[in-house]
Amino acid sequence: MKQYVEQDANGASNSWKKIVIFSVLIALIAGTIYLFPDYRKVFNYTYEVGKPWTYSTVVAQEDFPIYKTDAQLAKERTEVMHSYTPYYTIQTDISQDILVMSSEEKDKWKKQGVEEIAILHNRKASLYNIDSLYSPKTAYLAFGKEYLVNLQYDSITSQTVLKSVLSRITPTQGVVQKGEKIIDNGDIVTEETARILKTLEINSSEKTVGYHERLFANIAVGLLITLFFGCFMLYVFVFRPEYLTQINTMLFFYLISGIIIAAMLCLVRYTNWSVYFVPVLWIPVMVRVFYDSRTALFLYLTNLLILALAVPDSFVYLLIQITVGMVVVSNIKIMTQRSQLARISIYAFLSYSILYAAIVVATTGDWHKIDWVQFIAFAANAFALLGAYGLIIVFEKMFGLTSSITLIELANISSDLMLRFAEQCEGSFQHSLQVSALATEAAKRINANVLLVRAGALYHDIGKMAHPSNFIENQSHGRNPLLDLSPIDAAQAVISHVTDGVNIARKNGIPQVIINFITTHHGDSLVKFFYTNYANAHPNEKVDESLFRYHGPRPMDKECAIVMMADGVEARSRTLSVYTEETISEMVDDMIDMQMKDHQLNNTPLSFKDVTIVRAVFKEKLIAAHHKRIKYPTLNQP
Repeated sequence: MKQYVEQDANGASNSWKKIVIFSVLIALIAGTIYLFPDYRKVFNYTYEVGKPWTYSTVVAQEDFPIYKTDAQLAKERTEVMHSYTPYYTIQTDISQDILVMSSEEKDKWKKQGVEEIAILHNRKASLYNIDSLYSPKTAYLAFGKEYLVNLQYDSITSQTVLKSVLSRITPTQGVVQKGEKIIDNGDIVTEETARILKTLEINSSEKTVGYHERLFANIAVGLLITLFFGCFMLYVFVFRPEYLTQINTMLFFYLISGIIIAAMLCLVRYTNWSVYFVPVLWIPVMVRVFYDSRTALFLYLTNLLILALAVPDSFVYLLIQITVGMVVVSNIKIMTQRSQLARISIYAFLSYSILYAAIVVATTGDWHKIDWVQFIAFAANAFALLGAYGLIIVFEKMFGLTSSITLIELANISSDLMLRFAEQCEGSFQHSLQVSALATEAAKRINANVLLVRAGALYHDIGKMAHPSNFIENQSHGRNPLLDLSPIDAAQAVISHVTDGVNIARKNGIPQVIINFITTHHGDSLVKFFYTNYANAHPNEKVDESLFRYHGPRPMDKECAIVMMADGVEARSRTLSVYTEETISEMVDDMIDMQMKDHQLNNTPLSFKDVTIVRAVFKEKLIAAHHKRIKYPTLNQP
C-alpha cells in the first residue's frame, strides 16, 4: 500500500512540474510574439554608402515618392532664408531721424544669410539692406551722440511670411514605380540609392496596417514560434524525458533562449546594428557545459529558426550561425578550464570571418565587396563568449546546476571536507577512493558522465563522519559498538549515515547533483547483516522489513547506478578470503545480480549491455588490484 501511495505522490508531483514547465513555455512564446517586429513595419536592411549591397534584390512593391535627404532639405532651407525678409515696425514713441536696430539682431540675421528687412510704416513695407541700418554703437560713432533702438521685430507678420516661404520646400523629389528594381545583390550603395532606400524605410515604418492584417500576421508568427518550440519539446519528450520533471533544467533552457531572443528582436526593432552583435553562441556553449551536445545543438537550432523569421537575409544568417555553432559545440567535449573559452572564442571568430568572406565572394565574385565592418560584430560576438564564464557561475547558483569545472573542484581530494573525511574516517575514505576508481572506469566504458561519477563516488559515504566507529572499516581495534545494540537499533545506526551525509553535504555547500549519490547509493535495500540476525533470532515472527531498509530513493540515472554497484562490489570484495579470477568474478556477478533482483536498478536507463560492460570492468579492475606478485628469495648468509 505504501508503494502505491508513493507512486501516486510522485505522479502528482511530476504532473505539477509539467504544468509549471508548459506554463512558462507559453509565457515565453507569448513574449516572443509580443516583441516580434511587425511584418510591414520593419526595414530589415543595414547598409553604408560606398559599400556593396549584401542582401537579395530589392524591388518596389508599389509606387512611392522619394524623400529628400536631411542634407538636401537643410540646403534648401538655407537658400530660402537668403530670400526671406523679416518684418519690423518703427516705434513711434521714439523720435529720432535715423533707424537703429540692436547689434544682437543684426548679427543673428547675418548669420542666417538674411540680407534685407522690411519696415512697415502706414501699412506699407519698405525694404532696407541690413548693412544700411545703424546699431547704437555705429550711430554713436557716426553722429557723436547716443541713439535708441527704434526698430521692433514684428513676429506675427514675419512668421506668417516665413511659413509661406518654407511651404514651397517639398519633402519629396521624384517617384519610384511599382516593380522597379531599386538595388541588386553586390551593387554599390550610391547617394541616390541610399535616398531611395531611406524613403522605403520611412514608408515601411509609416504604413498603416489594418487590424485583420496585423491579427493574421501575429497568428502566423505565433504558429511558427510554437511549432519550433514544439519540435524542441518533442525532442525532450523522446530523448530526454527526465527533463520534463526537472523544473530547473527546463527553466534554464527557457531563460537562456528568452535572453537571446529578446536581445535580437530589440536590436532588429530599434537599431540598425548588425545582427551578429547578439551572442547567440551563448546557447550552445552554456547548455553544453551543463548537459550534452545533442541537447545544446537542438536548442540552438530551435532559437536560430525563430530568429531567422526576424533578421534580414535569413538564409545567410542561418548558414553562418549553424556552421559556427557546430564548430563551437564540437570543441566543448568537457569544460574543465576557463582557458577553453578563449580557444573557442578564437575558433568562433575565425569561423565567422571565413564563412562570411567566402559567401560574399561566392555570390558577388568580388572580394572588394566584403563589408569589413561586419568583422567588428564577429569580434564582439566572439569576445562575448569570454563573458559566458561569469554567466555559467550565475546559472549554477540560480538553477542548482553543476558544471564540469565545479565537478573537478569537488573531486579534489585535497579540499577541506575531503581532508577531514580522510582524517576522521580513514577506512571509509580509502573505500571511497576505490569506489571512485571502479565507477570512473565503468562510466568511461558506457559513456556516462565520468566527472560526475568520480565526484559522486568520493562523497557517497561522507555521512560516516558523524559516527566513524559504527563502521567496520574504521575500527582499527576493539569491539564493534553496533554489536552491543539490538539488531533494529544497529540497522538504524547504519542507515543514518545517509541522512547524516546529506546534512554534512548541505552544510558544506555540496550541490544537489552530488547529494543524489549519497541518498541513492544504497537505494531502499536491506541492511542484510542485522536483518538476518533479527530474523534468525525471531523465527516465528513476521519481520517488518521497513525497520531494516534504507529510505532510498533508488538510483534514477546511469551515474548513481554505477556508484551503487561499485560501492557494493568494493565492500564485498573485502570479505573474500581468497582472491582469484574465479572468486572475484563470482563475487561481482553475485553482488550485481542481488541488486537487480532487489529491483534497485529498475528506475535507471541502464541497458543489459551496459550492465554486462560494468561487470566486466569491475572484474578487470579488481583482478588487477589483487594480482599475485613474485616472492623475492632471501640471500643465504655465508
